[in-house]
Amino acid sequence: MSDRPKLLTTEMRMVAAKYIARDIEAQDMLDGWTVDKLAVKIAASASAHMDGYEIAKALESCSGFSCSLETAEILDGFSSIARHQIEEAQKIWVSENDIHPPFPLGTKISCKWGGEIILGVIDEIYKYGPAQYCIKKDGSDFNAGRPIVNFEDVTPSTGPA
Repeated sequence: MSDRPKLLTTEMRMVAAKYIARDIEAQDMLDGWTVDKLAVKIAASASAHMDGYEIAKALESCSGFSCSLETAEILDGFSSIARHQIEEAQKIWVSENDIHPPFPLGTKISCKWGGEIILGVIDEIYKYGPAQYCIKKDGSDFNAGRPIVNFEDVTPSTGPA
């Protein structure tokens, strides 16, 4: 079985960049550039974790495309589109690899989350993301936020829960 897709591929990056370039075109802000040429430059300048201002600065320095505040606001959508592309790839991965929850609800677990090892109980299958659990951390109030963890990152535990 292949690993869960977690990174933006070149193809995903271009899909997101073209979408953004079309938005820039729709606002009549291409300044003589074509959608395709701008999309290539956006794809080369942007990453999934950059905000619009960071992408605008990178785009200006690597391509000379002049960005206004309005352009930076449009570029801010790149990360959302990129995350959506990765999530769609993960949904395909789940389907193609027949991924199912490896542990039932109520299983005591440990996992790495947010740079720390947490202990808890699998509380539910997360409905809004592919192959993920909601974890009730040991010692936390039920109404407190629950970590969302990929199936493959969870290990059964004999620790407190």
